[in-house]
Amino acid sequence: MMSERDDELRLEREVRGLLRDRDPGPAPYGLRQRVLDVPATGRRATGDPRRAIVPLLGLAASLLIVAIGVQVVGSLPPGGAAGASLVASPTVSLVPGETAAPAFDPLLDGPGISATEGASPALLVVIAVMMLGMLALPLRGWRRALPLAPAATLIAYALVAAMLPVTVQVYGYGPGLNVVAARTVVGSDEVLWYELAPPDGRFSIAVYLFADAPIPVRVDGILEPNYGQEPFYGVTWQAVWLDAEANGGSTGPGRPLTPTYISPFGQAIWLVGEASPCAMGSAFDPETATEFDTGFTGPGPITLRISVLGWPRTIRLDYPPKLIEPVVVPCPVGDAQP
Repeated sequence: MMSERDDELRLEREVRGLLRDRDPGPAPYGLRQRVLDVPATGRRATGDPRRAIVPLLGLAASLLIVAIGVQVVGSLPPGGAAGASLVASPTVSLVPGETAAPAFDPLLDGPGISATEGASPALLVVIAVMMLGMLALPLRGWRRALPLAPAATLIAYALVAAMLPVTVQVYGYGPGLNVVAARTVVGSDEVLWYELAPPDGRFSIAVYLFADAPIPVRVDGILEPNYGQEPFYGVTWQAVWLDAEANGGSTGPGRPLTPTYISPFGQAIWLVGEASPCAMGSAFDPETATEFDTGFTGPGPITLRISVLGWPRTIRLDYPPKLIEPVVVPCPVGDAQP
C-alpha cells in the first residue's frame, strides 16, 4: 500500500520528466542579458558601504556645481552691462537724496592690490568632473547621460574661461600726483617720467585700458608681490582707483577700485604708489645731478589682474612711459640700496 510520501515523490518524477521532454526554444534576448548580469556571488542585502557612496558622491558633486555656478553668476556684470561695478563703493551724503563719491585719498592702502594671484576654480572643476565620472560608471544607456552632461558642461566652461583669447591694451596714460615728464630728446620716442614724491610719500599715474574680447572682461586690480612687506626699501603700488569718468575718458580718481568690467569705450584707472625711503623728491635737479650723488630706481612692471567668467588671469601691461625715481646715494636709511 503506497503512502502519501510515495505519491509526492512519484509526482515529482513525472513533472521533471515532462519538463525534460519539452523544449521551450531559445530564451528571449532580454531575459538572457538579465541572467548574464546576475553576479556570480551574492551581495549583502544591507550594510554594503559601496551603496552609500553613490548618494554621497552625487551630493558632493551637486554642491561643487552649485559653488562654481554661484561664482560664475556672481562675477557677471549687473544687468549685463559692461563698465558696471560689482560692488558699489560707499558714498558720502551731502543732502537728503544726494550722494557723492569719496574724495581722492592717496594715503588709502589696499583697494585693488594683491600680493598673490586670485584663486582659480580649476581644482573645483576637476574634482566635480571626477565625481560625475564615477557616478556614470555603473549606469547604462541613457541614464549615463545624467552625470555626463553636467561634466561636459563644466569642462566646456573651464576651457572657455581659461583659454578664450583676451587682450587688454593701454591706449593712453597720464602723470598724476608727484609725477612730472622729463625733457624729451629730439628724435627720441622714449617717454620718461620722474617720480618726485618725498621719502615714503605717495604718487599716482593714470592708465587707460581697452579690452579686446568676445565677452566682458573684469578688472580685479593689479599684482604687487611686495605689498605689505616690512621693511621694504623699494617702490611699491599701494592702491588702485577708478576714474570718475566711466566711459573711457578721464577726470581724475573717482573712487577706490572694486571689481569692474571694462566698458566698450575703455576704462581709466589710477595707480597709487609709495616712494622708497631713499627718494630724493623735489630736491632732484636733472641739470646738476651726478652719478656720485644720485641713483635711480622705480616700480616693477604693471601686472593687471582680470577675470573672465569668474576665472582669474594676469596680464602684464605694456606701459609706454618709463617711470623712474631719483634716490640719494648713498641711501641714509639703514642698509637700503637703490
